[in-house]
Order: sequence, then structure tokens, then C-alpha cells
Amino acid sequence: MVRASNQLKSVSTLNLNQNLNQSVCFYSLFLLNCPLNYSQRGFIGPIPFDSTQAEKRGVDPAELVGKVFVNAYPISAKPDDEGTGLPGSFGFAFRDGSKYHVRIYEALAAGSLSEVHFDDDEDDLEGKRVTAASFLRYEGRFLYNYEFSVSTGLKEYITLGIKVEGIDDWVLFSGTEERYGFGDGDIMMAVREYYDVYLVKMKGGPVKKGRSKKY
Repeated sequence: MVRASNQLKSVSTLNLNQNLNQSVCFYSLFLLNCPLNYSQRGFIGPIPFDSTQAEKRGVDPAELVGKVFVNAYPISAKPDDEGTGLPGSFGFAFRDGSKYHVRIYEALAAGSLSEVHFDDDEDDLEGKRVTAASFLRYEGRFLYNYEFSVSTGLKEYITLGIKVEGIDDWVLFSGTEERYGFGDGDIMMAVREYYDVYLVKMKGGPVKKGRSKKY
């Protein structure tokens, strides 16, 4: 009877943990997919470029105005042996031969699981002239969930906004990390985080058509 009781207790505990894990999973997925108007402001406003506060290699997005896109392309993350490394970024190539990268501030802290996210199709930018470009301040809801510990709140972050001919809305390039699933030991985890971005002008070279590039 004692052995049977212990077995029943063990099975009950396992089922309870599985149910709790599923509950946390569903709650995390709800938070990850909540719309922008769920207790957060979303777009706040443009940010004037300040060279004294900019990242050392950072340039004013206004440099992009008047340029015509050849293409825009994601740049793969660069992981290292420690599982961190550099995050993904995004590249622009223009008809005048100039190239720019959108990168994440504090790249080493962000790690290779983060990236510069772009919602639209890169093909929509090809051949389009930039009519406006600015850093924009947004507010989003971050989420950290490891097993049964859930932390969420609001965070302001800086994204790059570009307008091109034929598209009235801002095209956004944002630093994000978003993942969910089961980690080591089948521990449920869900993460949504936002990072500030900056713009870098690359050194000259021929403009090449193509998709995903490497650092």
C-alpha cells in the first residue's frame, strides 16, 4: 500500500507539473501574440539624430533620403562556441553604390538569438526611392518566462523607420528576440525582447543582388 501510494503521488506530481507547464505555455503564447494596442502605446514619435549620443560608427538616417534601393537583405547571426555571438542585422544596397547596415546596440549582450526584424517583403523595396528616414521611438511588451517564473512589462526601444515612394506608412527595422518552446530538461521558456538599433555606412564595393548575406 505504501509503495502504491508513493507511485500514485509521483504520477500525480508529474501530471500537475505537465498541466502547469501547459498553462504557462498558453499564457506565454497569449502574451507573445497580444496586439500592439494591448496596454501599450506602440508608436511614440520620431527621434532627432544626435551625433553626440550616437554609436561610434552610427550615421544619420537622413543620409538615405533620395537613394534608390537595389535590394535589402537579412544578415545572418554569428553564434560563437559559448552560445552567444553577434545578432542578425539587415543590409541595404543602393544604386549609387552605397551600402548600409542596421545593427543592434550592445550586440554582445543581445547575442545571436536576436535579430533586426523586418515585417515586409524585401522585394517591395527594390527600385524604390527613399522619401523619409528616421529613428522612431516605440513601446512594446517584453516577456521572460523560464519554467514557472514569468516576468512581463513595457519597454521603450528605438527602431529605424523608412518611407519609400508608393508606400505611405513607415517601413520598420526593429531589434527583437522572440522564441518559445522547451529548453534543457524540458523546461518551458518564452522570450520576447526589444533592442535599440543604429545605422552604419559600409565601405565601398560593388553592389550585388542577392538574399541572405554573412558578416
